[in-house]
Amino acid sequence: NPDTTAVKALYQKTLQANPNAPLMIVGMGEIDLIEGKKEDARNKFEAAISIPKKKDVAEILTAVARANVDTKAGDPVYAIDKLNQAAAKDEKNVAVQVLLGDAYRKMIDGGNATKSYQNALVIDPKNARANFMIGRIYETQGYGQESIYMKFYDAAVAADPNFAPVYYWLYNYYYQRDVNKSR
Repeated sequence: NPDTTAVKALYQKTLQANPNAPLMIVGMGEIDLIEGKKEDARNKFEAAISIPKKKDVAEILTAVARANVDTKAGDPVYAIDKLNQAAAKDEKNVAVQVLLGDAYRKMIDGGNATKSYQNALVIDPKNARANFMIGRIYETQGYGQESIYMKFYDAAVAADPNFAPVYYWLYNYYYQRDVNKSR
């Protein structure tokens, strides 16, 4: 992938100037995951976690977890461990709770994913992504859940009218049912 190659070159150049930049090391670890080098990635992640000052550890843990959630070769169990550590350091971090939900979804654990998204909504009741993702979980459960997942999709739109992913799913939902509403 040409984009991955360009990003890798940028990270390498930046690390030459500042070899102890933890977020750049995490970025290189994510590139390793994309390239299928899981052990190299894990080594970089652990090295990055050991570098920052206490106040920055939660940010690095979250970045490591995001790399593991967002890449196909990523380890969601490892991500959940790092996110639980980040949550212990920063209890009111909505992004940690949403990402924790994403990690559980990657493991196909809808119950824990929903709990994590609900935790995010306790912290920020207007979090569009958390509402949307709970709706997605209910939608995957199939017939009979429509009133539940549509409630969460509507809540996502109300929370952030510019949150594009919910519109894509609503478009697909209404496409076969009501063309005008789909528009």
